[in-house]
Amino acid sequence: GNIIFKDDDARIEGRGSSSWGLEKKPYSLTLSSENSLLNMSPSTDWILLANAKDETNLRNKIIYDLTRSLPYNWAPQCQYVDVYLNGSYNGLYLLAEKIQVSDNHLNIDTLHGDFLCKVDLPDREDSMRNPFQSTHGRIIEITSPKTSVSNDISRIHSLVNEMEESILFTPSDTWPDNLDLDSFVAKYLVDEISANGDADLASSYFYYEIGTFYGGPIWDYDSTFGNSVRNQN
Repeated sequence: GNIIFKDDDARIEGRGSSSWGLEKKPYSLTLSSENSLLNMSPSTDWILLANAKDETNLRNKIIYDLTRSLPYNWAPQCQYVDVYLNGSYNGLYLLAEKIQVSDNHLNIDTLHGDFLCKVDLPDREDSMRNPFQSTHGRIIEITSPKTSVSNDISRIHSLVNEMEESILFTPSDTWPDNLDLDSFVAKYLVDEISANGDADLASSYFYYEIGTFYGGPIWDYDSTFGNSVRNQN
């Protein structure tokens, strides 16, 4: 084939939590400048998903494509690639857009109060950049803005706690005004249809834009469709 892109100054490094302990490693790829790889949105940051837990290599691709077909705000694009490292074939990977805030990805205004968060497992808290625990015990990482200072964390913490309280203690026939119900329902349906045991437990994103919370973007679905001891039954 032909070389369609080359970057001598790109950086590749390992990524992942439990997936890094597997033989087939996942990687993050940082280009020296933005590029539209395989006709996806231009970016410097990309993810090489190993799908090491999923011998079919289908689950993440199916879910990402399904979610992009929904009226669901932004979801990552992805394409299959064969990966060679140091001249040796390393396997079939999924080149995916990184969950990130930008004009080409999740387009929210973090300079004026919007933010992106991720619910994750308690044992990952030490590796999180700006973590906090909600009133009801969820471990949450502020993934954007990345340089949150103490007053930002305090404000976000307060807003998340208010959101949780409003969900838990609002009468069941109404919904809080600060929730975008359509995006949370869409995410719930994707998690339910795929039997996602990590739903609202690990790698589970939500974001805040102009006074409203939204569900998503979706991420990490290699342990779905029965491919997990937590949800086989």
